[in-house]
Order: sequence, then structure tokens, then C-alpha cells
Amino acid sequence: MPKFMEDLKVGETFRSPMRVVTESEIIQFAGKYDNQPAHTDIELAKTTMFRGLAASGWHTAAMCFQLVLESGLDLAGGIVGSNIENIVWAKPVRPGDSLYVTSEILSISPSEGNPARGIVRLKHTTYNQADELVMSMIGNVLTSTKPNT
Repeated sequence: MPKFMEDLKVGETFRSPMRVVTESEIIQFAGKYDNQPAHTDIELAKTTMFRGLAASGWHTAAMCFQLVLESGLDLAGGIVGSNIENIVWAKPVRPGDSLYVTSEILSISPSEGNPARGIVRLKHTTYNQADELVMSMIGNVLTSTKPNT
């Protein structure tokens, strides 16, 4: 059931299921959106700073967002981002890695310009199967307040 701003609590956390990252999806995403050898060419990737095929950081961010959607963080009106304050790619994502995301509510505030909306500040942290940090970001999303009844 979707949650309104008033249903949320600072410190509340959500955890996604795990998903396996495949070699073909790394190459396919990068071929369309980040066409660099580290992300598209298995042999040339060995000569890059990654020393092997690695998912584009933007692919990792996209997978993170999909995992957030699967985490149980179900906001009334959907998860509509307003900005990302910070994004850190800490470790390359490799073919065969399994990723999961934890999302923690850092703050909740009513919108100054629209009483029907609130702003939720979230820290999303992406880990691999060894519980190693892969990516983290802090973002603000808009959510709906409970309608006056």
C-alpha cells in the first residue's frame, strides 16, 4: 500500500532483493548509453583501469533505482526524484555480481511551495554479493501528503 509523507519515519530502512548482473546487459547498456571499451569490449576492458569488463556507473545507478522500486519503498504518487546530492561509485560492478540496495530515510519535510507534497531525503547504498559497497547516493524525492478528508 503506498505511503504518504505522514506514514514515513526518519531512520526507516528498506532493502531490495538481490539481482544478478549479466555480461550481456553490461555490454548492451553501455553500447547504447556509455560506449567505452571498459564497458563494451571484453578484451580491451582488460587494458583499462578496471582490468576487466565493468558496468557503466550510469548502468549501476539505473539498476540501483530499479532495486529501490523493488524494496518496498512504495510512495504515494510514485518515486519522483527532485535531485541527487551526492553519488559515489566505490567499486566496479562485474558480470556475475549480485546487487542489492538499502534505502534509509534521512529526513522528511513538507514542501514550502505545495502543501500536497513532501520532500523525503534518502540515502541509497548499493552492495554486491560480498556486502562490499558498490555505489551510494543521497537523493531527494517528492511524495504526496495525505489528502484532507
